[in-house]
Amino acid sequence: MINKFLLSVSVIVFALSVTTAPVFAQTTDTTQTIAERLAELLQQIKTLQEQLLDLEAQQQSLRGEIREAVQITRQLAIGATGDDVRELQELLASDPELYPEGIITGYFGSLTARAIERLQERFGIERAGEVGPLTRQTINQLLSRFAHGQKNVFERISDDEDEDDVDRTALAPGVKGVKVCHKTGTGQHTISIGGPAVQAHLAHGDTLGRCDDEVKGDDDDEDEDEDDDEDVTDLMISDVSARRITESGATITWETNEDADSTVWFATSSGFVIGAAGVQMKTSSSEVEKHQIRLADLNPGTTYYFRVGSEDASGNDAMSSEFSFTTLADTEAPEISDLEVKDIATTTATIVWETDEAANSVVWYSTTSNFNTDADGVLRAESTLLTTSHSINLSGLTASTTYYYMVSSTDSDNNETKSDEESFKTLGQ
Repeated sequence: MINKFLLSVSVIVFALSVTTAPVFAQTTDTTQTIAERLAELLQQIKTLQEQLLDLEAQQQSLRGEIREAVQITRQLAIGATGDDVRELQELLASDPELYPEGIITGYFGSLTARAIERLQERFGIERAGEVGPLTRQTINQLLSRFAHGQKNVFERISDDEDEDDVDRTALAPGVKGVKVCHKTGTGQHTISIGGPAVQAHLAHGDTLGRCDDEVKGDDDDEDEDEDDDEDVTDLMISDVSARRITESGATITWETNEDADSTVWFATSSGFVIGAAGVQMKTSSSEVEKHQIRLADLNPGTTYYFRVGSEDASGNDAMSSEFSFTTLADTEAPEISDLEVKDIATTTATIVWETDEAANSVVWYSTTSNFNTDADGVLRAESTLLTTSHSINLSGLTASTTYYYMVSSTDSDNNETKSDEESFKTLGQ
């Protein structure tokens, strides 16, 4: 269509040039007629240019509508290809912190997986490096913003965004989320939203859980027979506890009065908001009455706060109040193994060993046996790097000399282990 308009403009300009060529051979009347035709042609060119601009704007709008329709509808992991992967990469590349490489190929590789992990961490989703239901819901919301040209696509919905913007955070059909009582100008109703949207909804005036005063309207009378079999039993949570607490994990258990799924939200700060940065979530889709979720990779000696939630097959859900537990402190020192001396030369040697947890590296050495590490003349070499594979280079040694040494490793909780005294002899000149 644009090409046709450009062709029309070209034809008019050509006609103008042909018409004006013999101007100097015309009478005064003819010259006036040509001037009038010239004015008409110029006006037509202006009109065509305006129509061309309008058409370009329409095409730009159409491209935006087509892009808005692109949504992720399947699970994506390493090896996936397609236009949806390309669209995902374009979205991620718009934030260099998430996807600094910015490579857009339509192939889901390791770089894209790492970008997804960064996005999941930012929105409080378990880091998996692939696009599952919860991540897909968040990405589709971000794609909608991206297609509309919204600035700060990856920021949470602000308090002053209008109600339509808040409603766009609702989950896609078939994806479970957090139930909130959504307030509108004419009333309230229960909706299901994703974790990243909770904070904005609460700021908007919504409350967690179903609306207490929801009732059926007159329009539901014709469906009354169909609703007779609907599950309207309130789901109730009881006996919430944290068990089998260790240095790095805990098992959260609770019971419900009917079969339902299981979700635990947890953080290291009290009064946390679901969907906020730093809030993690573990789920199980198995519908049971006795619930159990194991939390792992926790920090020792740390207090964690948590809430549990369940939803049955009919969509009835419940959420607990906040509870807490403290992981056990790390009181065990690292275990040293595979201690040996390598690369012995006339003036140098390397001491290596392994530990069963990350710790620093210290070597004391002397030409006197049974030495005290604090005694004069005892030398020390160390590395503050916490690692399980240790290597310390000794230099400035004397040739053909027996050295006695002892190693030590201390973990992040200040638990220390020292080895027995060992020895080695440097090479002769």
